[in-house]
Amino acid sequence: MLQSLQSLASDVTPESRAALCDRIMNIYFDNQNEPSDIEKTLFGDVTLRLMQDMASDICGRVAERVSSSMRTPHELALTLARSDDEQVYAPVLAHSPVLTDEDLIEIAQESSEGHRLSIAGRESINESVTDALVQTGEISVLRKVTSNTGAKFSNEGLSIVVERSGSDEVLLNCLTERGKHQVGAKPTEFFNQLQTVIKKGLGDLADSAGLDEEFAPDQIEARLQSLLKLRLEDRNRGIRIKALAKDIKEKRRGLEQSFEELSGEDHVRDVVLLVACLLDIPDRAVQGAYINEDPTAFAMLCHALEMDADLYSTLLATRLRKLERDEAQLPQLKKNYQRIARKESQRLLRIIRMNS
Repeated sequence: MLQSLQSLASDVTPESRAALCDRIMNIYFDNQNEPSDIEKTLFGDVTLRLMQDMASDICGRVAERVSSSMRTPHELALTLARSDDEQVYAPVLAHSPVLTDEDLIEIAQESSEGHRLSIAGRESINESVTDALVQTGEISVLRKVTSNTGAKFSNEGLSIVVERSGSDEVLLNCLTERGKHQVGAKPTEFFNQLQTVIKKGLGDLADSAGLDEEFAPDQIEARLQSLLKLRLEDRNRGIRIKALAKDIKEKRRGLEQSFEELSGEDHVRDVVLLVACLLDIPDRAVQGAYINEDPTAFAMLCHALEMDADLYSTLLATRLRKLERDEAQLPQLKKNYQRIARKESQRLLRIIRMNS
């Protein structure tokens, strides 16, 4: 086989390159024996040299021929996948079994939207590759990879798609239809994962109405719409609370007055966001402290704001009612708050910021 390839490669007149390339591929792919490393390297080198002077459509036919074979040398497949010619890169990116996840991630991050669309159509796509695709944010890529039942998602990647579906009805339909798809009578793994992402998102934002409970495939669209509505409301709330925090920091609003206005059970999320904004820490850290069975961490965060004991007691009373805890412990908790040393609250603040 090696001698046959060397003989054919010596005939390199421009008009014979296409026919020569076909003959080389026939010899290489039709051979029953597994090619050696030397034969793979020679085949790849010769094919690339011949393609340099070929027309785009002929190069596309070559790429189509080599795209699906495990025999295709890795370097040849990678070079074709990086091409700027869609007729060349598209079949290789969509079908080549010799390209690694690392290859696909690199191309997804560094090449064009067309390259990413080709990857999004692969029969099977691992989570790390899907993450690289969705992180670019291109709606055409998000639609295609979401509709691809062979694409696996990480929870983080799927959360990005869910978030973007709020502004794109086609993407929302892609999520809904794929989530409804069943294998036999059972929901797919994708539905189970989508349910987890939606429940987590709703659990972070909604405190009632059972929105964070289990739901069936035919309820996906309604739950997605609920989540997207709550997220929009939360973004608007965040804008408002950031403006309030700025006023407090610049002494245009008082700390006590602002928190007293937010002391009702309907404003728990506002309180969490305001504490986070004033202390410049993630709201998830404040949320975790607020709902924790032990109120110490939340007390320390309030103490770091130099909040007086009466105001803390007011917020704590709301917290106890919200979490359905016994309010009889309120006087003792207020005393505990008054005993907190400044260095303790500042240490907790430093730890949160270091871990953010």
